Amino acid sequence: NEDNPKATTPTVQRRLDLGSCIHTVTEVIKEEDALEFYGIIPPHLHGNYLRTNAGKAEMKEFREECQRSGKIAIREEDWDIAIGCRRSIYRNDDAARFLENSRKEVSAFCTLNGIDVKARPDIDCSAKLRTLVDIKSRQGGGAEIGRWMKDFYNYKTFIQAGLQLKVFRTLKMQVDQYYYILVEIEEPHIVNVVYLSEDWIHYSIVKTMNTIMKWKSWIGNGCPDGYGEPQEMRMTPWQQKLMEED
Repeated sequence: NEDNPKATTPTVQRRLDLGSCIHTVTEVIKEEDALEFYGIIPPHLHGNYLRTNAGKAEMKEFREECQRSGKIAIREEDWDIAIGCRRSIYRNDDAARFLENSRKEVSAFCTLNGIDVKARPDIDCSAKLRTLVDIKSRQGGGAEIGRWMKDFYNYKTFIQAGLQLKVFRTLKMQVDQYYYILVEIEEPHIVNVVYLSEDWIHYSIVKTMNTIMKWKSWIGNGCPDGYGEPQEMRMTPWQQKLMEED
């Protein structure tokens, strides 16, 4: 929008809210417990009605009420997707075992190479199963291991895993493995449980420590925030020649 050109678009924000809702609905004890954090948009606030002044006013009022209550407004169809993902995850024996033997959204803090860091895995099974677990919602067959590994590498998701593993091990917590619960948002919400090999664990931690060292070096150089004083844009001879020819 004009007030904030960098604001998240409604489509992107909806996807972010859906991903967050899938996590929340999956991690709470009972499905309905997630309603403490989400407000389901009434079904009549949809389509052409939202183009009317009355519809816009009613939607604004609903969102403001959610904000006052500390809730996130979410469409009914997205809530249904989140519930479907939760139920599918709990039908998977491996995923259910992690959820039933864990703490959820636990933050861990320590200092690595002089830099204070924080790790917050979705599911902490270190006490009972010696592993950490992350939930990832996927689209269009994205839970297939080949598709997931491509994104895992391209988006450097291994840095997240490496940080969590390194922090927990530094704090003397017993963590041997790192798992992902991949769930597809389209029905039938297929679930795939995958885990990092020993070499992926090793290099994830190595790359994490390299990243921390780069950050430390950047801070040590005074956190440069620009290119110095205003600089003159001088015209080169070939640029001047082209300008004269025109």
